[in-house]
Parts: sequence; structure tokens; C-alpha cells
Amino acid sequence: LSSQADASGSSWQSCSWIISGVAPSVSFNMISTESNYDFIRVDESDDADFKRGVTQLASFSGSASGQQYQSTKRYLRIHFTSDGSVTGSGFVATWDASWSTTGDEPPGCSPCKAD
Repeated sequence: LSSQADASGSSWQSCSWIISGVAPSVSFNMISTESNYDFIRVDESDDADFKRGVTQLASFSGSASGQQYQSTKRYLRIHFTSDGSVTGSGFVATWDASWSTTGDEPPGCSPCKAD
């Protein structure tokens, strides 16, 4: 998954990706956002709608790489917000999730859902 705010010239973004599966995880290969104004938040929940039982795993802004997060719950959400001024390159991340053979749906990652 990625959000390339600079490449598209867009700003004022609010977008979420939801990774589902057994022990879903995300690794951020590159993060370059406007420090203190554009944010990436990582949450986990057993609720696909993230309305209850939500735990924040991380929140960051600015430049970084190599952050990895693994959920102990069924769903992992990456939420990206940016304001309308300075834009960075955004972020690039990879995700992974196992699949249970007990009738669960296969692991997956939703397309960006604009908030």
C-alpha cells in the first residue's frame, strides 16, 4: 500500500486501509510526511468497522523507515491524513496476514477508503 501525496500533487487527504487475517502486520519501507501536520496512525481491532475494541499501536509524522507492527487481533487499520499545505512523498508499506483454515475469509487489504 502507498500514499504518494507529492507525486499526485494532492493534499487534504484522509484515507484508511484495513488489513484482515490472522495476525495481520504492516512494515513501513518509507515515510515522508510534513512533520506535525500529516499523520499515519496504526490501529488494531476485532471489529471490522473499528467502532469498538480499538487499540492504537502507533502514530507518527515526519520521516522514518523500518517500522513494523503486528496485530494480535483480526484487523489492522492504517489511517493517513494530510493537510493542505506542504506535502511530502507520503509512505510506502507492505502488509502480510496468515489465513486460518477454520472457514475464515482469506487475508486481504481493502482499497483506500476516503474518510
